[in-house]
Amino acid sequence: GNVKCVAFSHDGRKIVSGADDNTIRVWNSVTGRVLMTLKGHVGTVCAVAFKGDDTEIVSASYDNTIRIWDTETGMCLQIIEAQYGLASVAYCSDYDKLISNSEDEICIWDASTGVCLASLGDLPSLINNVSASHNCRKVVIADYDSVIHIWNYPHLQDIIDNATELFNNRSLTQEEKRKFY
Repeated sequence: GNVKCVAFSHDGRKIVSGADDNTIRVWNSVTGRVLMTLKGHVGTVCAVAFKGDDTEIVSASYDNTIRIWDTETGMCLQIIEAQYGLASVAYCSDYDKLISNSEDEICIWDASTGVCLASLGDLPSLINNVSASHNCRKVVIADYDSVIHIWNYPHLQDIIDNATELFNNRSLTQEEKRKFY
């Protein structure tokens, strides 16, 4: 299939690619040899990234799922169902948070539970891509107007931590989860 996205591992030894044939391939960056092919998405893979310690890969697909994969075994560890069409996904930190976007919404996820911890709306225009700093305090947005926005969220990590504690101690409806931020 046609490759739609690529990313280097943090140690530089591997490359991950996503394609329109719904597959993810992990490559040796020196030899160019395919190390494994990951299957499970039922739509084009539009974004891939390695976790900070290179133990996991996250992927997003037009099938509206985010999947987390073990880089050693190729097993799918988690499937997160998004409520909207995904455009990108990345680790928000080197730990267990993800950031994703559709054209008009940004979501920060707990990677281990699949819970949306914060939903950022009221965006300046339609979004093409999003990423966050490792401490989740800054978000960079590329929009369809060819503008890059850098948003400061000095308390975002605290909000995420509080949401995680709240979600672990009480069962919330999906609507409550989305409105938390």
